[in-house]
Amino acid sequence: MLTARAVSALMFVFALIGPAVPEALADRELCDGRDTDLDGTFDEGCPAVCADPRGPGAEQVLTPPNVAGVVGRDRSLVWDGSRLAAVWVQDALNEDTVFFRRADASGRAQGSPLPIFVGPLEADPVVAWSGNGYGIVWSDEDFGLPRVLFAHVSTAGVVTVGPIQISKLGDEGTRPAIAWDGEAFTVAWSWYNQRVHMRRVTPFGVLLGTEGCLNCMQSTGTGEVSIAVSQTGTIGYAYGDNRGGIAFAQTDKNFVPQGPIFPVVTTVAADFPSLVWDGSAWGLSWSDRRANPEEAVWFNRLSTVPAKLLALDVKLSGSESKNSQSSLVWTGAEFMAAWIGGNGPQYSVLLRRVDASGTLLGTLRSFPASNYSRCHTTLVWTGSRPVVLRDDDLFAANSPISLRMIACCSDRDGDGVSWCDGDSDDSDATIKPGAPEVCDGLDNDSDGSLDESGCDRSCVGATLVDEETLAAAGSAEVAVAARGATSFVARDNEPAAGVQLALDRGGPPWSLSPLESDLAISDQPASTWAGDRSVTVYRDLRSTQPQLRVSTRDINNAALTLDETLLAPGDAVAAPTIAWSGRRALVLFRAGTSSELRYTLLTPELGKLIDDARLTQDGAGAPNAFAVSRDPRGGFAAAWIEPATGRVLFARIDNEGGLASGPTELASAAAGRSEVAVTGTSSGFVVMWNDTVRAIDIAGNPSGAPAAVSALGNNLSLLWSGAEVTLLSRSAAGGTASRRQFGEAGELLSSSRVPLGVDLSVGPLRGAWDGFGARVAWTYAQPGGSRFVKTARIDCQQSKPATVATLQRGANKNQWTWSSVEGAGVTYDFISGNLATLRATNGNFTAAVDTCEVNDTVATQIDVPSNRPAPRFFLVRARAFAQDGSYDGEAGQVTSRDASIAASASACP
Repeated sequence: MLTARAVSALMFVFALIGPAVPEALADRELCDGRDTDLDGTFDEGCPAVCADPRGPGAEQVLTPPNVAGVVGRDRSLVWDGSRLAAVWVQDALNEDTVFFRRADASGRAQGSPLPIFVGPLEADPVVAWSGNGYGIVWSDEDFGLPRVLFAHVSTAGVVTVGPIQISKLGDEGTRPAIAWDGEAFTVAWSWYNQRVHMRRVTPFGVLLGTEGCLNCMQSTGTGEVSIAVSQTGTIGYAYGDNRGGIAFAQTDKNFVPQGPIFPVVTTVAADFPSLVWDGSAWGLSWSDRRANPEEAVWFNRLSTVPAKLLALDVKLSGSESKNSQSSLVWTGAEFMAAWIGGNGPQYSVLLRRVDASGTLLGTLRSFPASNYSRCHTTLVWTGSRPVVLRDDDLFAANSPISLRMIACCSDRDGDGVSWCDGDSDDSDATIKPGAPEVCDGLDNDSDGSLDESGCDRSCVGATLVDEETLAAAGSAEVAVAARGATSFVARDNEPAAGVQLALDRGGPPWSLSPLESDLAISDQPASTWAGDRSVTVYRDLRSTQPQLRVSTRDINNAALTLDETLLAPGDAVAAPTIAWSGRRALVLFRAGTSSELRYTLLTPELGKLIDDARLTQDGAGAPNAFAVSRDPRGGFAAAWIEPATGRVLFARIDNEGGLASGPTELASAAAGRSEVAVTGTSSGFVVMWNDTVRAIDIAGNPSGAPAAVSALGNNLSLLWSGAEVTLLSRSAAGGTASRRQFGEAGELLSSSRVPLGVDLSVGPLRGAWDGFGARVAWTYAQPGGSRFVKTARIDCQQSKPATVATLQRGANKNQWTWSSVEGAGVTYDFISGNLATLRATNGNFTAAVDTCEVNDTVATQIDVPSNRPAPRFFLVRARAFAQDGSYDGEAGQVTSRDASIAASASACP
């Protein structure tokens, strides 16, 4: 029985036209659970729901391990858009030190712990991110008087301000809290368990306005304080009343009260509030003993002025007897709270989700911790995952500060398998473990290999199909993406000064659509196929400073997003490259005054998970060349040439934007290196530069010795077919385009360069693997200076795909004819079904196919009775090259369609 049928001809007598997709907003903010761009919305295009949180792997320890007498305690954590930053108190030899340290998006510590302050401390250090640095506050003891101190650390990890005292004499206090209010850091603290005082301070250490007091006119006391800021600048305060209860207040930036202080809890002992803003209301968690002796964690939402509770209190904790010091975050769509809880003697990090209305979601999740003794936690949301920072045991000999990285294992494409369970592309329901592998350039069965099920992928000696010359272009840049039989070529469309980028879908024939919403001056496109869409990034020159922009289109070339800003003007961005991992898109580019190497990590909907992170150090200078590729096992690989030395470096970046390994030196210093390319393979990676090939293992380490190969050429580009590496390059002399074949260990398979054409003055070549060959495009100059875009296909299957069938109507029968698929032993099925059912079920062929017109015929012509119930669709499926499937010349091979057809009881056996 036939399963998925691949190299065949699908012949529809109708066109499937999808609904128009509205253009998205122009600018994308950072994925961080906050309204970063202050437009009133949260995290457009970001994965704001963590439906299946899990905690794989060991915790990442930030404090020095196994140091006798060192106790880490009193900690705080913040996410800055590309890194985590933690502060904590470390006790050693009766001396207290406030430390600061950063970790990448995967929790790997960066640099050594940075001491901020040494001396006797009174209360926790806490940290906040301003968008351009970190504000840190804490309380020390100065002859018995606790002072509130402030310091500022730059994005480079250097202390730029402080410590300075921000509490005035007589108002010293403890338990400080800090938040960025859009203009300055707002700091609040508790004065001797009586009053809440506030002060604003700039990143430069300038105190603004006067000190405020929240409850000086009331006879209430205070405990722990938590503050948050709305997008309008209103500051919310929640604090524990040491007489029993939780209170809430609001002020403007000048500390003018906005309504009266509101009592949240009044009847039981309560403390440790955690306050966040969700875009329309305040979310609050706390712990109390209303079920004495049980200490439980509770949640509620509060309105703005006038403040009131929006629902009944919701209990977050379960049956544990001890639950304390919760930390609450807003993801852009839901709340999450984390705390330490349990019944002893072992305790866990507990996590609970709550929807925007205050309803519990999912189940209470537990992650391993250690012995409990006033153990603290801080929870942050990175835009794609929650992260918990915790200390271990205040009274232990060693109490490390640890990061628990929690994975959100949501099944985004609805195929029943999440990426945590092995789905290598959770944006495509046809890709998952156990799915049929077909020849389409994709890892259908998620095993790390491409097209391994009998596809003829040997390109040694393959023919070149010269497809079409596209219109004149104003510059040399071109980009290619492919999805099965359909390719996308991004290119310049206007030869005049106002260069507009366009996307050709083919092909051939090609259909042209714009990538920009106006006639901007843009260049340097780079493209990839990401899930269900093509993504093109490019440099936009419409202002005095270039900016990085992006557009996406679906398989039919309809705009999903058009002309959106990734990086605003002012940072000299250039030469963007892009790769798709199956979960994320990574854009690698040069930027900054010294053009160091940076990257931005995107969701399929273009939400920014990592914004403008550095792969090389600030001020390192522009790399001579750089390249990025997908790692078939997940994540990305990057290679670049160091500008000052010519060293070749390699690094792996994971799906959260953290460095999985490297940078690793592949070649020591040498002059004259100017070209580099990288591709992932089944067993690792292949990197090429100038005249050298180097294989890299899965862990990112060099494998074997580098191989010297003469005349690799210029403008190197690598494609992985699943069995071979295809090198695209142009000759140093004359610029003619050519290719060579290598194995995944870097061994040479073709003895010489195979020309792709005779065109001279060829610009950079770009290509994409489509399952049976490589789609290639390049620009070339004709006499007189005019530039054209050449498209071609390296036909590694050694045969042409079938073409669309033709219909000749008769009185009692209709005759269908189609062209043959070259090769021996090819047979065909001809199937029909109800078009209305197909449309009503949104393309469900299992339900729509109702007739097998002919099974396993060798003929390319069939007569079908003309009285079949209308409306009808007809299609041809062919068995060729030991492969099964369907092909339509337009949408290409569609795995889900093939599987759906095979599942129909009326399909041909």
